[in-house]
Amino acid sequence: MKRALPESTTDISKDFPRRIYRDTEKEKLLSYMNTKGELFAVAGYIDDLVTGTTTRVANGGFRDDQYEWSSQDVYHIEKYDAAVTDDFLNHVLSSVI
Repeated sequence: MKRALPESTTDISKDFPRRIYRDTEKEKLLSYMNTKGELFAVAGYIDDLVTGTTTRVANGGFRDDQYEWSSQDVYHIEKYDAAVTDDFLNHVLSSVI
């Protein structure tokens, strides 16, 4: 299973990779990540990697037939434009009608 975000995104750092999403890429990406794939729950809440604080967003993970991602990944894409891998973005955009 491949990761949707680069491994460096999981480090607590203000310098994790970011992306400038074009047109409706971010909207399509977040929709896919929130609604597609199998959900599995993990106890606890996620950490905001920029501020270093714990959020009230439940920890969990998702996966489709090729990729896996976490609630923390979705949070950082939505809030800070965290960069997904080019392969994952292409996978999502080719899956979205």
